[in-house]
Amino acid sequence: MPALSIAAALKPTLALSTCWNSFRHHDGYAMLHEIADLGFTHAELSHGIRIVLVPGILKAVEEGVIKISSTHNFCPLPAGVTQAAPNLFEPSQTERREHEQWLRHTKRSLDFAAR
Repeated sequence: MPALSIAAALKPTLALSTCWNSFRHHDGYAMLHEIADLGFTHAELSHGIRIVLVPGILKAVEEGVIKISSTHNFCPLPAGVTQAAPNLFEPSQTERREHEQWLRHTKRSLDFAAR
């Protein structure tokens, strides 16, 4: 691959994180539309994304309102968790049950990111 093509492929993407507005929204579509209306083409889904936001997020992406550059872990938040909790479960936890929860929710975050 020529050097110019590599540079073009590695061009950074400027994205706005949803950590500044997700807590104010009950609709993921409106949340992402707010970011797009500011002129951003990409958003980063933070670890504060509640399950209620997911349908609107998927709709906004499907309609091309905005692209998603990255997601945090856990995204969306585990059921019953209503605010950002990035260290709710940790991979280094020695307690088996908590480690399994971390693994389960991390896999769920990866599945969501793939969608």
